[in-house]
Amino acid sequence: MTALFTRAMQALAAAIAVGCFAVAAVVAEQPPSSAWSPPNSPTPSPSSDSTPTPATDELPAPTHDQSDANLLGGPVSLRDDLFDENEPTWHSPAHWISGKPWDTGMELGINGSSGNDQSFSIRTGGYLKRESRFSKLDYRIYYNRTTTNKETTQDNATTDIRNDWLLDESSPWSLFAKANLFYDRFQAFDLQTNGSSGVGFQIFKDPMVNLSTRFGGGASREFGGPDNDWTPEALFGFEYDQRVTDTQKFSATLEYYPQFNNFGKYRLVADAGWEIELDKPSNLSVKISANDRFDSTPNGLEPHLVNYSVLLLLKL
Repeated sequence: MTALFTRAMQALAAAIAVGCFAVAAVVAEQPPSSAWSPPNSPTPSPSSDSTPTPATDELPAPTHDQSDANLLGGPVSLRDDLFDENEPTWHSPAHWISGKPWDTGMELGINGSSGNDQSFSIRTGGYLKRESRFSKLDYRIYYNRTTTNKETTQDNATTDIRNDWLLDESSPWSLFAKANLFYDRFQAFDLQTNGSSGVGFQIFKDPMVNLSTRFGGGASREFGGPDNDWTPEALFGFEYDQRVTDTQKFSATLEYYPQFNNFGKYRLVADAGWEIELDKPSNLSVKISANDRFDSTPNGLEPHLVNYSVLLLLKL
């Protein structure tokens, strides 16, 4: 059995060898093929344009299809005018309070003398305003300090905030709310505060002159003093500013706070300033300022507190 299987395998191997020789003979009779080479591009004539012609076998450049843009909900290309590298980003704090509708500034005034007596006086502060279609915000803060022969003779600070809500663009009437904090080291109290609200009326307004008035009511309190109770007060005030020339502006405010139960007891706050804009730098001005706070119940102290100074105003 084994011998028969061996002879069968030898016959199969001989048949395979004969087939291989036959295929090799057929292939040898075929003529040899030439090596592949790229197709020759046509040679341009001397008079023809030297700009190379793109190959016809290349894929065409993509074109804008309006139907594809409609499927995506709009144009698919980016507009360069939507991005400005020089525009401040929203997370920049200086961008929050600069430019329209914001108006901000810082003030600084220094005065001193040296000789038989040495004195040094400083007044610093700033303001922040914002005006929109139906609202006007006005915030101010100031600090005054004077030393003579290393002894402090003046140390006070005040901050004011007021917001006006315009009822209509063409209406002169408005609603307002305001608050004030006042500190003076040499007064009978530690801190004085008041808050009030009411109605405002625009008497006259144009690019050169602005005159408005307001009236309302509220309450005030002196903490740490002999009158340590809330006192109901009325409020009558006016605000005036005028651009005298292209570079000069005058402003003044007056607020009268009489007590509801006795108009003979009152507080009076007056403020005036003259601002002169400089040519260079354009955001710097010289300001002459004067402020007077009068209290008819000073508890044995001077009823008037007057501050006057010459300041440099830097608009941000």
